[in-house]
Amino acid sequence: MFTQNVVALLRDVPDSMGDCELTWQQRATIDIDLARQQHRAYAQALRDAGLQVVRLPADPAFPDCNFVEDIAMDVGGVLILTSPGADSRRGERPAVLEALRTVGDVIQMPDDMRLDGGDVIHVRNTLFVGLSKRSGRAAMDWLEHTTGCRVVGVELDRVLHLKTGMTALDEDTLLCAPGAVDTTVFSDFDVLETEVGDEHAANALRLPPREPGDRRLLMSGGFTRTIDRVRGLGYEVSEVDISQFALAEASMTCMSVLLGARW
Repeated sequence: MFTQNVVALLRDVPDSMGDCELTWQQRATIDIDLARQQHRAYAQALRDAGLQVVRLPADPAFPDCNFVEDIAMDVGGVLILTSPGADSRRGERPAVLEALRTVGDVIQMPDDMRLDGGDVIHVRNTLFVGLSKRSGRAAMDWLEHTTGCRVVGVELDRVLHLKTGMTALDEDTLLCAPGAVDTTVFSDFDVLETEVGDEHAANALRLPPREPGDRRLLMSGGFTRTIDRVRGLGYEVSEVDISQFALAEASMTCMSVLLGARW
């Protein structure tokens, strides 16, 4: 499934983004105008990669609403509306559900469970789920039953989500911030650690190929040493500055859901 068939679902930045939920970082002032500029550049980078970008309007009642990855997932063609771990985010679901239904049938996670999409890495028909403050074991059991994938829990340390500290570069290689997650469950993978000071680079957005053999990534700009290492392994890397989103504990994957992407 190549890029022309992939939808990147985004949601615009609300005026209230500075009031977003935080777990590990102290609150800092977010420049909303600059955040919107960066968000537009992010959307353009996805278009340049050949994806169809669909943008939902922001809702100022939900400061986290542009972090749409937490609300929806496409697991091998199974569209899932999650039950987010922060109660303040549950009202984001109706707008995302409506958008998902334009793509296909949607399965809604039961309200009594908790799962953020940012805690889920999907590789090799396995869902690795971060056991964070936002995601629980009941949701893991539900995912296994619903998707047919093997589901494995991953212990985290000092990161909001699993994908804050680790992402998949391809089906065999993971990029990880040192000490952020328990890597023992990834013994069958090549785990590449970010350089010291480049921990935010651990969250890379894997892009669908234009043609067989493509290995394309979108990464946070400024982490030159880690990005150069990744490029040296044969990956094509595009960079986007998302400094204002990092102040909200957000990363490259947080701001989109790729629908229809297959590797």
